[in-house]
Amino acid sequence: MFRILRSSFSWSQIHYFLVNNFSKQCSSFGKNTKGFSTVQRSKIQGIHSLQRSQHHLLGSFRFHGNFQEQADNTNMVERKAMIQNSAMGARISKKRQEWQASFRDLISNKDGLEWQTSDWELVAKKMSLSGGPKWEVLCMHTLYKDKNLALGRSLMSYLEQQAQSPSQITLTFYFGLLGETSTSSEQDDEAKVIYDRLLQVSDFLDPASIEVLVSGLSCTKHYRECVKLIDMCKESSTVGLTILFNTLLGSIRFQDLDLVVSTLSLIEEAIEPTQLAIHSSKIIEECLSSTNEVFSTVMDFYKKHSLLLPLKQSEEIIEIFQRHQPNKWCIQTSYIHHRTGKCVNCQYQMERTAITKTEFETIRQAFLDQVIVGSNIFYKSTPDEVENFVKFVERSGPYDVVIDGLNVLNQQKSPKKPEVLDKTVKHFHDQGKKILLLGSKILTRYISSIKMLNPKPAIYMTATTKADDSFFLYAALQSRKDTLIVSKDKLRDHKFLMDPKLRHLFQQWLKEVQIYDWFFSRYGQFIIGRRHLYSIGPQRAEGGWHFPLNDIDKDYPFGNFTVLCFQDNTIVPTQNKPIKSQHSGSERKRHNINYGKKGQQKKRTKSTPVDLDELMKG
Repeated sequence: MFRILRSSFSWSQIHYFLVNNFSKQCSSFGKNTKGFSTVQRSKIQGIHSLQRSQHHLLGSFRFHGNFQEQADNTNMVERKAMIQNSAMGARISKKRQEWQASFRDLISNKDGLEWQTSDWELVAKKMSLSGGPKWEVLCMHTLYKDKNLALGRSLMSYLEQQAQSPSQITLTFYFGLLGETSTSSEQDDEAKVIYDRLLQVSDFLDPASIEVLVSGLSCTKHYRECVKLIDMCKESSTVGLTILFNTLLGSIRFQDLDLVVSTLSLIEEAIEPTQLAIHSSKIIEECLSSTNEVFSTVMDFYKKHSLLLPLKQSEEIIEIFQRHQPNKWCIQTSYIHHRTGKCVNCQYQMERTAITKTEFETIRQAFLDQVIVGSNIFYKSTPDEVENFVKFVERSGPYDVVIDGLNVLNQQKSPKKPEVLDKTVKHFHDQGKKILLLGSKILTRYISSIKMLNPKPAIYMTATTKADDSFFLYAALQSRKDTLIVSKDKLRDHKFLMDPKLRHLFQQWLKEVQIYDWFFSRYGQFIIGRRHLYSIGPQRAEGGWHFPLNDIDKDYPFGNFTVLCFQDNTIVPTQNKPIKSQHSGSERKRHNINYGKKGQQKKRTKSTPVDLDELMKG
């Protein structure tokens, strides 16, 4: 059955059929709010069963289909064994690491002298092991990692002299070596010959092989072949970050704006775009060697998805700018004032974050369709409770503020004091806000005084705490665009349940409305601290750039608004007075901020040296 299906339909068609079928079953949920209260129990159970069967069927398709397309020259058992034993996908064992260390010692002992046939014979004798990967695979993998082109050519020459046909894996690593070390058009063409040879040997390449090939192609004039390999990868697997990153680098390197745009679009669909931030230093370096249009396009993508430059890479990024554009920039570490939205170093006014009404309506409906229904919230709650809550929101909403009661209560140490929750609710009640207090039944004994308020806030107690975040997000989205959410939770899981094209809008809306930073003054007053009301970049200022740094840690789980402030030395700077701190003394102490003479933020943290290798592992 799988062979018949696979011979008739592509993977994208099969996936579309299953997803579309499931969407039709769910459509009665997502069209409007009333769909929740009218749906039948049997249909909900049917969705559960359909999802489980689809996951099972898709898994079977992928398992059987991966091998069906390649049975032309090799039977399925042999092909499975080849892939399972592939050095490309297997984790490097301790024994293999020892072999590679031994090979590197032999290279070191030669002290740069040309290798002879006897040298390779010695290596073959020492590194051969029955049942394990071929010795030439281990050697070529090591040379590929070390970018040792001279010895890679020597090994290929030796194999030809011995009338040995290099394995597909050896050729793959050799191609990667040729591509990544290419400095001429001739070497690009030499690599292309190996690449064409690989495609002739097999019409199927595993994702790990594709990763090496893309890495090599992206450094050559044949970089557009990466698109073909990405399509091949989609047929059997998901496209990973490394493949997309190297394709993006290739398009930037060769100033191919169309491919830059299409690759960034694919990154939005295939992976979480914030993963790209770990490669920021390499991306910025390639952008500075490319056109201004390419650089602006990539930085717009960073801004759209709120990508933060890794703090560990800040020194390296500064060095890259100074190397590519010497004497052009005055660079300082600054931060964006959370109330004014201005850089405390140069007073540049950052843009206010805001989504449109149309965008809000889009994510409101998507949350209903893709999160409440699509993620099967019923696994965390019950159909009855979901229906009851929807009716409750219809009856008592819309709200100005939605408070995560348990989250507020749990911010204090034991024993829990109901006064904390009282003061939080009263803060918004005194402003005339319409409030929804959401919590579980555990909260019941803490809300007696809240019930005495007039007008009384809407109060809803769930049976479990597993789905409460879905409930208060739903309540806020069903209210209005500027309904506030009081919770210190990051709420990232729901972002990933959204359609990839809508995730950045959902995250932007959440930043606008979430009150995650609050504290109580010495007099017991509820005080709101920082909020993400302004975009912190990357933003192009008239005289420079502002690049946001990822300063998130246990003390500041939502960040501290730190930026690299770039001022163009070729432009006469405007003489502005430094911004005076609008923080109170207690708040300044709480945020560990010390302002210098020019208003520059100085954090009491030790600077750490940049360790890119360690960072890439993370």
